[in-house]
Amino acid sequence: MAEITFKSQTEVQNSEIKIAKKRYRIGAFLIDFFIFWFTGIVLGTFFGEPLENELGFHITGLPAFGTFICGFFLWPIS
Repeated sequence: MAEITFKSQTEVQNSEIKIAKKRYRIGAFLIDFFIFWFTGIVLGTFFGEPLENELGFHITGLPAFGTFICGFFLWPIS
């Protein structure tokens, strides 16, 4: 009879994983941070009210929920 062997999927995947260098991870973090920051500024500009000290925006209601949803779905991608 022929002998059948199975390799578990985790064994195959673990041998192919390469961890990125620190400088690439830091660069990716900065790019992701800029995307979140820029998205917040754009949404705050169009849908929010400037705060008294003009360093931020106050967003309520549906625009606030939309901003939350954007951040919620962008986070796993980043």
